[in-house]
Amino acid sequence: MVEDNEELAMLASQILESQGLHVEVCSSGEQGLDYLSEHTVKLIILDIMLDGIDGFEVCSRVRSMRKVPILIMSARSDDESKVLSLDLGADDYIEKPFSASFFTAKVKALLRRNYEWKEEEKEVIVDGNLMIDLKG
Repeated sequence: MVEDNEELAMLASQILESQGLHVEVCSSGEQGLDYLSEHTVKLIILDIMLDGIDGFEVCSRVRSMRKVPILIMSARSDDESKVLSLDLGADDYIEKPFSASFFTAKVKALLRRNYEWKEEEKEVIVDGNLMIDLKG
């Protein structure tokens, strides 16, 4: 997750970790790109309004390097930001503030679509450093 708001990053991480997902938080675009250059990830959750390299640029750079799913998580609600995000390679967009259940549903949908797992068929999914305990 690339999010510069520490409180929101902690809350979003707790939501996902309660679902059995492992979350690493980077507080800047630069830090997120550095992390991605050294680690394999299954999903990127990316804020747009970051100091330094903004989320649009991070999205564009990530998409040129990898085919990892990208969920934009932004306070921007205008159509231009949403369209630009999707045009740059984001897979989905969620506006802040969001409900925990909607956020979790979007994350699970992206993981299902990109990694072909179904909750009812498996109890635990392990892939590299990611472990998802579906029975919680």
